[in-house]
Amino acid sequence: MTKTPCLSPTASSLSDLRDQLSLFAAHEVREAREYYLHRLAELFEAHSAAWVISVLKNNGTEEDPSLDWSPRVLTKLRVDGSFTATLRATNKPLADKELGVTTMGRLADAGSFHIYQLTDLADEASGVSSRRREFLLEMGLSDSMCGLVPVGTDIYVHVRVDRGAKQPIFNQEEAAAYASALQGLKWFFKQQVLGEGIFSAHTYLTNAEREVLLCLLQGDSKDVIAHNLSKSPHTISDAVKNIFKKCGVDSRPALTALWLGKGVRTVS
Repeated sequence: MTKTPCLSPTASSLSDLRDQLSLFAAHEVREAREYYLHRLAELFEAHSAAWVISVLKNNGTEEDPSLDWSPRVLTKLRVDGSFTATLRATNKPLADKELGVTTMGRLADAGSFHIYQLTDLADEASGVSSRRREFLLEMGLSDSMCGLVPVGTDIYVHVRVDRGAKQPIFNQEEAAAYASALQGLKWFFKQQVLGEGIFSAHTYLTNAEREVLLCLLQGDSKDVIAHNLSKSPHTISDAVKNIFKKCGVDSRPALTALWLGKGVRTVS
C-alpha cells in the first residue's frame, strides 16, 4: 500500500511556533517544553516525540565516545498525546533503552547543530548503526527525525519526532523545515537548560534547589517560597545562596539577566 506523503510545515506556521514560545513566563519551563513537543508532532505529523538534555561527563576518556555523554533530563510525548513524567538523573545516568539506542550513539559524533534521520543510520556501515535501526523498526516506527542543539560546549539538547510504521518517511523538504523549527531558538534551549538547573556538565542544581529557582524566576519572595514549598525561611535562604553560587551571580536581578541572555556568569 502506498503511504500518503505528508505536507511540510509552512514558514508562517514555524514563525508562529517561535512567537508562541516567547509568551511563556520564565518559570514555565515544563509547560513551554511540552507545548513545543506537541506542536512539533502536529506540524510534522509525528505520532510521538522526545526531548533529552545530555552533558559531557568525560572528555574523550572512554573507548566508546558515546559513553562520554550522560543524559540528565528526558521528556517523552506518547502516541496518545500525553506526556511521561520527566525523568531527571541524580547520582546515576538515566536508564532508558530507547534513549541509549537513539541518542547517545549519535552524540559521539556531535560537534555542532545538525539534523539526522533514522534512515540515515541505514546508510552507515557499522553494525551498531544497523542494530539501532532494527531496534527502532521493532518499535513500530517508519522513521525518526532528530536534532542535536548545542548549548555551550558541554551540553546538548536532543529533540526527536517519530512516525509510525504506516506513515511515510521524512523527506528532504521536511528535514529542512525541521532544522528551521530548531534553529533560531538558542534563547529557548538555553532557558530550558537553565530551568532544569544545569549550568555546565558538572554544575547543576538539586531537585529542591530547582524548585526554588523556578519560584525565584516567578518573582516570589523568600517568605512566599518558604510557605509554598513548606520549608523554613532559613532553608530557602540557604537554597538561594547555593543557586546564586552555582549560577555564578550575586543577586536576583543578575539571575534574571542571565536567564534573559543579557548577563554573564561572574563566578566560574
